[in-house]
Amino acid sequence: MCNTLRSKIVFLACCVALVTSILIGGINYTRTVQTTTDAAIDGLAGETRLIALKFKDGYDEMRNDASIVAYTPPINGLIRSMANGDIDPQDGSTTTLWRTRLETIYISIMSDRPHYTQMRYIGIADEGLELVRV
Repeated sequence: MCNTLRSKIVFLACCVALVTSILIGGINYTRTVQTTTDAAIDGLAGETRLIALKFKDGYDEMRNDASIVAYTPPINGLIRSMANGDIDPQDGSTTTLWRTRLETIYISIMSDRPHYTQMRYIGIADEGLELVRV
């Protein structure tokens, strides 16, 4: 088949063309895969940053609400009244009255934050006893 010089040159040219085509195709495939992967990673990183900001904002909102509630009078009033036989020595309010006041504050916060499903005040002294739940 490759007896003549002409057929040997044609065969060599075809082999060179085939090898060159395979190399160029492989290089283009590798570059395309790398470019696509990099673009996908960049897109996911951007989306992740946006979602992380949403989570952070929600967490910051909850932390701020907890800080605000921690400094309201019913918290200290509950502590004082529970330590003194269910009567606050400072103003004579009962533990039940302090709970009702704290529930009212929780309800007002929850009405402004529809994504809150419940708010609770948990005591430490009684191994996590739930004192107020709305």
